[in-house]
Amino acid sequence: MTHAFSAANNRLLLSQVRWLVSLRWAAGGAVAIAALVDRVWLQWFPNATAALMLGITILGFNAMVAAWTRRSIPLMRHPRRLLLAVWLQIGVDLSLLAILTVWTGGLGSIISGFFVFHMVFASLLLGQTMAYLAATYAVCIFFTLLCTLGPSPASRADALAGVGFILTLYLTVFIANHLTTRLRLNEHRLHEHSRRLLEMTHRLRDQQQAMVQHEKMVGLGQLAAGLAHEIANPLASMDSVLQLMIRKPERITESAIRTLREQIDRISNIIRQMTAFARPDDPTGPPVPIGQLIERVTRIIQLDPRARHLQLIEDLDHRLAARWLVPTAVQQVLVNLSLNALDAMAGVPDPRLTIRLIHRAHQNVVEVQDNGSGIAPEHLNRIFEPFFTTKPVGKGTGLGLSISYRLVEKHGGTLRVQSVVGRGTTFTMVFPSPKAALRTTEPADPEAEPARV
Repeated sequence: MTHAFSAANNRLLLSQVRWLVSLRWAAGGAVAIAALVDRVWLQWFPNATAALMLGITILGFNAMVAAWTRRSIPLMRHPRRLLLAVWLQIGVDLSLLAILTVWTGGLGSIISGFFVFHMVFASLLLGQTMAYLAATYAVCIFFTLLCTLGPSPASRADALAGVGFILTLYLTVFIANHLTTRLRLNEHRLHEHSRRLLEMTHRLRDQQQAMVQHEKMVGLGQLAAGLAHEIANPLASMDSVLQLMIRKPERITESAIRTLREQIDRISNIIRQMTAFARPDDPTGPPVPIGQLIERVTRIIQLDPRARHLQLIEDLDHRLAARWLVPTAVQQVLVNLSLNALDAMAGVPDPRLTIRLIHRAHQNVVEVQDNGSGIAPEHLNRIFEPFFTTKPVGKGTGLGLSISYRLVEKHGGTLRVQSVVGRGTTFTMVFPSPKAALRTTEPADPEAEPARV
């Protein structure tokens, strides 16, 4: 198996080369220290000084390779250079190991087994074909140096040891390549699964945003009748003034012009409120106090024709400095809950909707309470499920409460519900609020009840 020059394989190969560099520091240091100890105290080998110089050479070579591999971007752009660097390291390592092995006894050397590790490195870094070439190079360089610098294999035992050495190297390459091939295939599958999972995550996020925007449009559709009525009234007033001006131009007065301007401002405010609610969320927008968001929502709700006889109660404390990164998202939650409350209060003789803003133990609590029909106990555990609705077909999408739950959760809060059939429902949003967010001080008595605002 040969390396494909893909970005993933190049990153993997570069990380493995750096791992080999870290091992070479230990190997070079061990050779230098062992040679120094033998030269000063043990005096077991006649080439201790040369071995010391060889260890220093290994460290110097490794320093150059380490400096080169730090330049990851040029190597990633030129993968053949990276492969050449691997070949250079394997070749130099095998050459130096062959010299040390010959100096320390040839086939009977205590370090001859380190060739096995290098065959594993070659299989891991170079692939199957190149790993066999590395094994062939190791055999050739070792026996060439053995015949040149050390005692040539003369006896039958030496010949058998040499054959065993060669077979060990090639079998090591065979086994290591089998394992590394499986590992590379598994890693490739894992990379593909991760890529597909990332694509699905992005697609799901886009679909969630589309669902959020769709639910806003549904809310606007429910408010359309009230919106048309609110715009029709100032338009009728403006039409009356204009007709009077046409019939009697001499009666154009400053009061008539002021009336026109007031009605135009009224229409502009209505359209501005609807546009602000309909636009997609902007996480980079300016922070907005939650009390101001609630006031916006009450103005929007009052456009609904079902709210004509509604008693709308605001229980707010504007001293709270609670702010949100995506104010339109919190505003959408409040609109969704309020519209559901209007549906629940259909047919109630004295409909009453209460929106409270409370501070409890460093938490901002927003309650939306109605005195409608309530929710059956068997439905309470399912109302936040996507597409679950108790409304008749065509009256609801089943997404409003699910989206509201996710939006509140996105802001680090929780959304809970309490309901009694025939008495009403209370939705409670709880958001964390740091102590510094309060402009007023808390009660000094730790046993006192938290301030209700």
